[in-house]
Amino acid sequence: MLLSWIMDLSSGKRVGLYCSDVSGAFDRLSPSRLHKKLQAKGVHPQLLAVLHSWLEDRSAVVIVDGIHSDPGPLRNSVYQGTVLGPPLWNCYYEDSRLAVNAEGFAEIVFADDLNCFKSFDRYEADAVVLDGLRSCQTSLHKWGAANQVQFDPGKESFHILDSRNPFGEDFTIFGIHFDTRLVMQTAAHDIAAQAGWRVRSLLRCRRFFSNASLAMLYKSHILSFIEFGTAALYHAPAFMLLPVDRVQELFVSELGISSREALLELNLAPLSTRRDIAMLGLLHRISSGKAPPQFSKFIFPPSSLHFPRDLHHRAGRHNRQLHDPIDGTHSRMMERSLFGAIYTFNVLPQSVVNAKTTSRFQHELQNAVKALARNYSPEWDTLLRTGVRNMSGARFQSCFANRS
Repeated sequence: MLLSWIMDLSSGKRVGLYCSDVSGAFDRLSPSRLHKKLQAKGVHPQLLAVLHSWLEDRSAVVIVDGIHSDPGPLRNSVYQGTVLGPPLWNCYYEDSRLAVNAEGFAEIVFADDLNCFKSFDRYEADAVVLDGLRSCQTSLHKWGAANQVQFDPGKESFHILDSRNPFGEDFTIFGIHFDTRLVMQTAAHDIAAQAGWRVRSLLRCRRFFSNASLAMLYKSHILSFIEFGTAALYHAPAFMLLPVDRVQELFVSELGISSREALLELNLAPLSTRRDIAMLGLLHRISSGKAPPQFSKFIFPPSSLHFPRDLHHRAGRHNRQLHDPIDGTHSRMMERSLFGAIYTFNVLPQSVVNAKTTSRFQHELQNAVKALARNYSPEWDTLLRTGVRNMSGARFQSCFANRS
């Protein structure tokens, strides 16, 4: 979804976004209609009979300390919290996409969250885009009325993503706050604020732990929280990410060591380097065919580079090249995104790209950064982002050859 938006905005287009949320998703549906949808999917009649019986009305009580409430009815539900609940709901909700696709919108669905978006010409007026969003909403609501699904009006919103003239308030998807310019200022601030108090809490008990133990606690309780939003923040301007990066810088300085020493002694690379390694790892998965197939719409091996292995070697490039869409017409946002990391991936040594697992591939990247840090190279922390563009291909690849 984010790659679609970045590509559209970089091409000078506007993106209309309609966010919706089902009210009482798992607990308001038509069992008979679900039965027909499962039947249309080819579910075996005997299994259909079991599911039909399981979905029949039942009663439930709440028990606290041995005391139970009066029985309450459970009906028109796939029983949220059960093993069968999510797949049955997904099957029931799946064809809602047809309603928004008919209006020319693409969809991203997760459980009961349905976000629909469509690109518009850069000169399209807000009123025209909003009319399109309302038409999409109307079509989805008609589907809901036919399928006994209600949408929560308090959680529905319209947004126009535009780098210059956006419309609408910030919105949240999968726990990440997005602004309509996609500069990610709100998300970076939220993550920095949450991670900041966690670091301060951890440092209050540092007298009881060694630096190595504190680093382990930081990685398990704080770093994991910071990095859950890496894919959404990667395209943000560097100055927007400074509050996030300063969280780890504060932690490292309180330990009395430098960022370089944190990498070499505690295996804790700067957050900017870790973001580069994470996104290059995604490209490795894509190149090896292990990533979700949706990525093939944006990142794919160019047919023009399907030439013999020995020619790849003579050209100084590995044989798993990815199409690099960056050219002079694209924005800085696109250069900062996953698309911009393709250049780095394409000039990596063949031996690194050949890693059998993505974790091993990322380990090789970090070892190269460590090797430069040991040699006090000023490019050690930017090797995988700007450093690669400041070096010749041979010199860049030599950083991986001498990483012991």
